[in-house]
Amino acid sequence: MLKLKAAPRLPRLYGPEKVKEISRDFSGGYLLLIGLSRAVRVAFGSAGTILLKPGYYVYAGSAIGKAGWRLLRHVGPFRRRPHWHVDRLLNKRAAKVLAIGILPSKRRTECALSHGVSLMADYSLVGVGSTDCDCPSHLHYFKKRSEAVAAIKKAIIRAKVGH
Repeated sequence: MLKLKAAPRLPRLYGPEKVKEISRDFSGGYLLLIGLSRAVRVAFGSAGTILLKPGYYVYAGSAIGKAGWRLLRHVGPFRRRPHWHVDRLLNKRAAKVLAIGILPSKRRTECALSHGVSLMADYSLVGVGSTDCDCPSHLHYFKKRSEAVAAIKKAIIRAKVGH
C-alpha cells in the first residue's frame, strides 16, 4: 500500500497580544509583520534616511538563548530607545506590529528567514537590519498583507527544512 506524506503544516502567526506567552522561554528566529499606515522618513543610521511608503514590512530578527524579551520590546506600547534599525521604524506612530512568525532554535536563523522572505518581497531595503551579517537586508516590503503573510509562512518552512 502506498503511503502519502502529509503536507507540512503552515506555521502559525501570532498576534502582538500573544507575545507575552510565546516570549517567556523563546530562543530562535522571528519575523515581524509591520503595517505602515502612511509614508514616513526613517533615519536608519549607517543605512541612511529612507522614505518608506505605506504597506507591509517584514523584519527578520533573532532572540537566541532565552532572549524572548526582544519580542516584547518590539510590540510594547512604549517608545524604544533606538538600538536596532527596526526600533527606528517601530518608533514611528504610523508603524505597528501586526503579527509575528517564530522559528524556535538554539542557532541563529534570521538570515535564512530573511532570505526566504526576500524571494517573495516586492523589494528589500538594502543595508537595513543586516549590519552584523552578510545579508543585503533584513527588512522587506510588500504592497499586500496577504503576500507578506504567505512569505513569512513559507520562509519559516524553508528555514526549518534547512535547519
